[in-house]
Amino acid sequence: MPGQRYGACLAVSVLAVNAASKNQEDTEKFLELALSEEFQGDASLNGTPLNRGAYLRRQVDTRDEMSIRAGLPVGTTNAIDFDGSMVFIRIEWPDEEQFRELDRLLESVTEVNRCDSLVYENVIEQGKKVLEGGCTVEEAVEEIAKQVQLYLAE
Repeated sequence: MPGQRYGACLAVSVLAVNAASKNQEDTEKFLELALSEEFQGDASLNGTPLNRGAYLRRQVDTRDEMSIRAGLPVGTTNAIDFDGSMVFIRIEWPDEEQFRELDRLLESVTEVNRCDSLVYENVIEQGKKVLEGGCTVEEAVEEIAKQVQLYLAE
Protein backbone atom coordinates (compact mmCIF):
# COMPACT_ATOMS: atom_id res chain seq x y z
CA MET A 1 0.00 0.00 0.00
CA PRO A 2 1.46 3.43 -0.85
CA GLY A 3 2.89 5.13 2.21
CA GLN A 4 2.81 1.91 4.22
CA ARG A 5 5.83 1.48 6.44
CA TYR A 6 6.88 -2.10 7.07
CA GLY A 7 9.05 -3.26 9.95
CA ALA A 8 7.91 -0.46 12.23
CA CYS A 9 5.68 -0.43 15.27
CA LEU A 10 3.76 2.28 17.05
CA ALA A 11 4.99 2.66 20.62
CA VAL A 12 2.32 2.70 23.30
CA SER A 13 4.65 4.05 25.96
CA VAL A 14 8.27 5.06 26.14
CA LEU A 15 10.82 4.98 28.96
CA ALA A 16 13.52 7.62 28.93
CA VAL A 17 16.19 8.93 31.27
CA ASN A 18 17.35 12.50 31.34
CA ALA A 19 21.13 12.47 30.90
CA ALA A 20 21.39 15.32 33.41
CA SER A 21 19.53 13.40 36.12
CA LYS A 22 21.22 13.42 39.50
CA ASN A 23 19.72 10.00 40.28
CA GLN A 24 21.34 7.89 37.57
CA GLU A 25 21.82 4.86 39.82
CA ASP A 26 18.19 4.83 40.99
CA THR A 27 17.04 5.39 37.42
CA GLU A 28 19.06 2.42 36.20
CA LYS A 29 17.54 0.24 38.94
CA PHE A 30 14.06 1.39 37.94
CA LEU A 31 14.70 0.61 34.27
CA GLU A 32 16.08 -2.82 35.18
CA LEU A 33 12.89 -3.54 37.11
CA ALA A 34 10.57 -2.10 34.44
CA LEU A 35 12.21 -4.20 31.72
CA SER A 36 12.58 -7.36 33.81
CA GLU A 37 10.83 -10.62 32.99
CA GLU A 38 9.13 -10.63 36.38
CA PHE A 39 7.62 -7.16 35.99
CA GLN A 40 6.70 -7.42 32.32
CA GLY A 41 5.28 -10.89 32.85
CA ASP A 42 2.63 -9.55 35.21
CA ALA A 43 -0.75 -10.56 33.81
CA SER A 44 -2.30 -7.23 34.77
CA LEU A 45 -0.11 -5.35 32.28
CA ASN A 46 -1.57 -4.76 28.83
CA GLY A 47 0.31 -5.03 25.58
CA THR A 48 3.17 -7.16 24.39
CA PRO A 49 6.17 -7.29 26.72
CA LEU A 50 9.56 -6.17 25.43
CA ASN A 51 11.20 -8.78 27.60
CA ARG A 52 11.42 -11.98 25.54
CA GLY A 53 11.04 -14.28 28.55
CA ALA A 54 7.91 -12.45 29.70
CA TYR A 55 6.52 -12.57 26.17
CA LEU A 56 7.09 -16.33 25.93
CA ARG A 57 5.48 -16.87 29.35
CA ARG A 58 2.37 -15.12 28.07
CA GLN A 59 2.07 -17.78 25.38
CA VAL A 60 1.26 -20.42 27.99
CA ASP A 61 -2.44 -21.16 28.26
CA THR A 62 -3.23 -20.78 31.96
CA ARG A 63 -6.69 -22.34 31.78
CA ASP A 64 -7.14 -25.62 33.64
CA GLU A 65 -7.07 -28.91 31.70
CA MET A 66 -10.82 -29.44 32.01
CA SER A 67 -11.56 -26.03 30.45
CA ILE A 68 -9.12 -26.69 27.63
CA ARG A 69 -10.53 -30.17 26.90
CA ALA A 70 -14.08 -28.82 27.02
CA GLY A 71 -13.15 -26.19 24.44
CA LEU A 72 -14.17 -23.34 26.70
CA PRO A 73 -13.08 -19.91 25.47
CA VAL A 74 -10.47 -17.84 27.27
CA GLY A 75 -13.14 -15.25 27.75
CA THR A 76 -16.24 -13.71 26.32
CA THR A 77 -17.51 -10.23 25.79
CA ASN A 78 -20.48 -8.49 24.26
CA ALA A 79 -20.61 -5.67 21.79
CA ILE A 80 -23.37 -3.72 20.13
CA ASP A 81 -23.59 -4.19 16.37
CA PHE A 82 -24.27 -1.36 13.90
CA ASP A 83 -27.97 -2.21 13.93
CA GLY A 84 -28.12 -1.96 17.73
CA SER A 85 -28.27 -5.69 18.35
CA MET A 86 -26.08 -7.38 20.95
CA VAL A 87 -23.25 -9.52 19.59
CA PHE A 88 -21.65 -12.26 21.71
CA ILE A 89 -17.90 -12.65 21.13
CA ARG A 90 -15.81 -15.68 22.16
CA ILE A 91 -12.16 -14.98 22.90
CA GLU A 92 -10.12 -18.02 21.89
CA TRP A 93 -6.57 -18.95 22.87
CA PRO A 94 -4.20 -18.72 19.88
CA ASP A 95 -2.82 -21.99 18.58
CA GLU A 96 0.90 -22.63 18.00
CA GLU A 97 0.73 -21.54 14.37
CA GLN A 98 -0.86 -18.23 15.35
CA PHE A 99 1.84 -17.65 17.97
CA ARG A 100 4.52 -18.44 15.35
CA GLU A 101 2.96 -15.86 13.04
CA LEU A 102 2.91 -13.32 15.87
CA ASP A 103 6.57 -14.14 16.59
CA ARG A 104 7.42 -13.61 12.92
CA LEU A 105 5.66 -10.24 12.90
CA LEU A 106 7.31 -9.10 16.13
CA GLU A 107 10.75 -10.21 14.93
CA SER A 108 10.26 -8.17 11.74
CA VAL A 109 9.95 -4.91 13.69
CA THR A 110 13.13 -2.92 13.22
CA GLU A 111 12.11 0.55 14.32
CA VAL A 112 9.53 2.61 16.17
CA ASN A 113 7.22 4.58 13.94
CA ARG A 114 6.43 8.07 15.09
CA CYS A 115 2.82 8.84 14.37
CA ASP A 116 2.10 12.39 13.26
CA SER A 117 -0.73 13.52 15.52
CA LEU A 118 -2.40 15.66 12.84
CA VAL A 119 -2.61 12.73 10.44
CA TYR A 120 -3.67 10.37 13.21
CA GLU A 121 -6.43 12.70 14.40
CA ASN A 122 -7.68 13.11 10.83
CA VAL A 123 -7.87 9.34 10.37
CA ILE A 124 -9.73 8.95 13.68
CA GLU A 125 -12.15 11.76 12.78
CA GLN A 126 -12.91 10.29 9.37
CA GLY A 127 -13.20 6.80 10.83
CA LYS A 128 -15.84 8.03 13.27
CA LYS A 129 -17.78 9.59 10.41
CA VAL A 130 -17.77 6.25 8.59
CA LEU A 131 -18.88 4.33 11.67
CA GLU A 132 -21.66 6.83 12.36
CA GLY A 133 -22.88 6.65 8.76
CA GLY A 134 -21.83 10.20 7.89
CA CYS A 135 -19.83 9.12 4.85
CA THR A 136 -18.62 6.05 3.00
CA VAL A 137 -15.21 4.48 3.47
CA GLU A 138 -14.23 5.74 0.02
CA GLU A 139 -15.26 9.30 0.90
CA ALA A 140 -13.33 9.12 4.18
CA VAL A 141 -10.19 7.85 2.44
CA GLU A 142 -10.49 10.61 -0.16
CA GLU A 143 -10.84 13.24 2.59
CA ILE A 144 -7.87 11.83 4.51
CA ALA A 145 -5.73 11.89 1.36
CA LYS A 146 -6.79 15.47 0.63
CA GLN A 147 -5.99 16.61 4.18
CA VAL A 148 -2.62 14.82 4.20
CA GLN A 149 -1.66 16.35 0.84
CA LEU A 150 -2.61 19.79 2.15
CA TYR A 151 -0.64 19.20 5.35
CA LEU A 152 2.45 17.99 3.48
CA ALA A 153 2.28 20.96 1.10
CA GLU A 154 2.42 23.45 3.99
